[in-house]
Amino acid sequence: MRPFSFGQWARDIASNPDGPHLSVEEALAQLNATRANTLSSPRNDPYMCGNVPNLPAYGPDAVECINYLAGLGNTLCEVHGFSLFCKRPHAEIVGVTGNAGYDFSTCQHVAQFAGGIMDRCYHDDHVQGLAYVTDNMAITIDGVQS
Repeated sequence: MRPFSFGQWARDIASNPDGPHLSVEEALAQLNATRANTLSSPRNDPYMCGNVPNLPAYGPDAVECINYLAGLGNTLCEVHGFSLFCKRPHAEIVGVTGNAGYDFSTCQHVAQFAGGIMDRCYHDDHVQGLAYVTDNMAITIDGVQS
């Protein structure tokens, strides 16, 4: 059995929104079960954990945002310098571009990268991280400032 992946979960939702998918709670339980049975290893990829200068996000709220973005499918998630893609009470997914420029990707693609952040950076019910979606666009998952 292969380990659970939020990136794959988001791809599955985007490709078949009405299909039989794990709930937010079930997905988090699967990740925790996978983590308990695998060793973590360093990765060379476009993700960074814990580098956002805000509070970490509450995991279940972040997963709700990933679910929402995956459900938007091929809708464009556009960034003009800074764009809020999803906000829940204790989590937000934000897009940023270099030099306050413009870039875009499908919301499904953003959800997949957000899922990758969850796969790599989630611990103790919280997540915080960054992923480069394109050469000029990154997304962050972090907590909501009060």
